[in-house]
Amino acid sequence: MAKKPNQCAYSSGCCGRLAIKKNGKPHTMCETHRRYQAKKQRQRRCEKHPPTLRETQCRYPGCEEVRAIKSGKMLQLCEMHRARHNEDSEASTRPGAARMPPEAVSESEATLTAGKSPPFGIRTLPREMTSNSFRPDELSRSTLSDLSRALTDRQHQRSQADALFFQHHAEIWSKQYISALNKHSN
Repeated sequence: MAKKPNQCAYSSGCCGRLAIKKNGKPHTMCETHRRYQAKKQRQRRCEKHPPTLRETQCRYPGCEEVRAIKSGKMLQLCEMHRARHNEDSEASTRPGAARMPPEAVSESEATLTAGKSPPFGIRTLPREMTSNSFRPDELSRSTLSDLSRALTDRQHQRSQADALFFQHHAEIWSKQYISALNKHSN
């Protein structure tokens, strides 16, 4: 029995149409058998050449541990980094997880969160600045200095809050991660 020109070459019983290459020319097999054949070839190649150490290493930068195995499949991270990643992702999904623990909050920050408005915001601006008839050229020098002082105070409080946040999470993060953050911020 002769093969038809547009018939799959994988088996005589396949009546599938030939897959088309990117350049527009036809393959010798249909899409299903082409993928099946490629999968078999990859498996044969892996049996001949077992995975190298690089292929079994954790994908975390600088980590040389072997990847964790779950359900017979090799994961991307080692056990330690996998546990840390799961811990961080669980913490980010819990409500209120982004808030700092009470022992890490200073007294000044506790008074801010106790129902008072922040030091710089729409409520703390002078009434003439929030009205529709506000004109910047009519702004007095004292109001400008008050605004700049409030802005610098707010920036200082933010930097303190950032420092407290990093101090609290230093136990969770690895030394490599903290050094990478320090290099990036400088």
